Amino acid sequence: GGVKSIRAHIRKSHNQASTKLIDKAMSLVVVGLLALLLCGSPTESLQLSHDGWRHDLVVVGGTPAGVMAAVAAGRSGLCVAIMNPTGHLGGMVSGGLGHADGRPWGGLASEFFQRAGGLLLTPRQAEATFNAMALNASMPCGPVRVVHHARLHSVDLNYTSAGPEIASASFHLPNGSSVLVHARAWCDATYEGDLLGLAGVPFTVGRESNATYKEPTAGRLPLPQPWSNSNFVAKVNPFVDDVDPAGAGGVPDAVDAPSHGVSAAGPSSPPSPALLPLMTTATPGPQGLGDGKVQTYNFRLCLTKQAGNRVPIVRPPSYDPARFELLRRYIQALTPSRASAVSSYLSIYLIGNKSDVNNGGAISTDYIGGSWLWPTANWTLRDRLFEEHKNYTLEFLYFLGNDASVPASVAAEVRSWGLAADEFVGTGNWPHQLYVREARRMISDFVFTEHDRVTSLKKADSIGIGDYNQDAHHVQRVPYTTADGAAATDNEGCISGWAKHAGVELKPFEIPYSITVAPNGTAANLWVPVCVSASHVGFGSLRLEPQMMTMGHAVGLAAALALNTSRPARQVDIVALQQQLVAQGVTIRAQQHPANKLVQV
Repeated sequence: GGVKSIRAHIRKSHNQASTKLIDKAMSLVVVGLLALLLCGSPTESLQLSHDGWRHDLVVVGGTPAGVMAAVAAGRSGLCVAIMNPTGHLGGMVSGGLGHADGRPWGGLASEFFQRAGGLLLTPRQAEATFNAMALNASMPCGPVRVVHHARLHSVDLNYTSAGPEIASASFHLPNGSSVLVHARAWCDATYEGDLLGLAGVPFTVGRESNATYKEPTAGRLPLPQPWSNSNFVAKVNPFVDDVDPAGAGGVPDAVDAPSHGVSAAGPSSPPSPALLPLMTTATPGPQGLGDGKVQTYNFRLCLTKQAGNRVPIVRPPSYDPARFELLRRYIQALTPSRASAVSSYLSIYLIGNKSDVNNGGAISTDYIGGSWLWPTANWTLRDRLFEEHKNYTLEFLYFLGNDASVPASVAAEVRSWGLAADEFVGTGNWPHQLYVREARRMISDFVFTEHDRVTSLKKADSIGIGDYNQDAHHVQRVPYTTADGAAATDNEGCISGWAKHAGVELKPFEIPYSITVAPNGTAANLWVPVCVSASHVGFGSLRLEPQMMTMGHAVGLAAALALNTSRPARQVDIVALQQQLVAQGVTIRAQQHPANKLVQV
């Protein structure tokens, strides 16, 4: 109702390239049926009309938040579909994040971890649980319909009395065809915020200045950073010829080159020394100012030592040991005890006879600088960046296991691990999901900032609680000059540990509904439980999967409320929504936290 005759047709297309699919069997199903039907036989949850499929709610992105939104809406009586760009439900939780940071506080998030068997999960456990929850969501038109390998291409808007609304979206499928999908309500559950971007919702990428929201840890941070455990703890000269920057006129300004790490001074600048690979830029930028740079991504690897299930990590075709000269120098500069500690390079969380491997130390699986182009990249570029991250990680592990500069104990320990043969079977035992820790962030009428994490903890429109540390990984790796004039290297951008270092007590906080809806005057039927309206620093406390799952649960219920009462997303009855969340076991008030206090980790 209320649709004007004027229709705005917005097409902002991602360039498409033929997708290299590893799971060929699953792809053939997608191509043949235009969907991978987790529910078995087709149902009426997708109604094929002359101009595409129609449903109540379409969730774009099969992330944990997306699955929870779909399940909550389905259990509320909506016909729901998930258009998933990958071949697997569960995003990072089924993509290797077996050691989930943060804790669930009731509702579907707690149900998921209880079904899966706890907070430590193998990828197979996690994916099976997400699939089961989608399959068993009770709705009048059957289970949640899942279409895998569906890459968002364009969006159509209608203008209504409530403002612009998303009417339909086009998705590219692996065989080169497209499908047009219609819905009354939409949820952008992608890690990148692709739907909100195409729908014309305002967003930002990167770090704000500390003046933007008066946040102490916003913008470029000082060097060195004593609060971070992923910074350099020994002095390393980052220049190719091991030069003294003071003798070369100081560290020069340079053009950022995140992919290859070699920076070049401007044409009018004097000759400057070249940086080693793995350096991102020659200058960190003025302290406190913002930039468009994004915190680092990595893969969370599922490794094992178990005989018969271990796939050795062999020398990658692209391997060049010279790429890791910076790491070689760092190892030589470390004390023997630090150099011989595997934790100086990797964090290994054990899950039975398998592991969830995360970054550890100054040079690690975090591919610093490789994330900068990802948030707004088209699919072709993202495919290339995915492979760059994969190649970097394999080369890094091979270096640790085989280079002569690595202490023998570390090399032997790294070689003892291999990819788990029974995990990620369809993708060569490699995770199907890159850990996109942050990408677009919506700018709505309310923006969650550092103040909402530290001091302004209560929210009238609370839909859940969080209790995790302020957490953002490094943004760049830069040279700097020490107090004694020597050349040194450090990583910059990590805020994890800052609060403890500064003596700031972090208590449980309430998550407001207002950060999940688009601002007034934009997409009135859109909910965003992942790329929420937050500053970079504020997002660091919201980006944990259990909290995004809680937000997904809330927006799924909100979509049903909105459609049943003919209201836009911004005008949902908050009291009614909160009553439903509490009835379904969600903790929405911080004082109900069992300790009402965060133990720093």
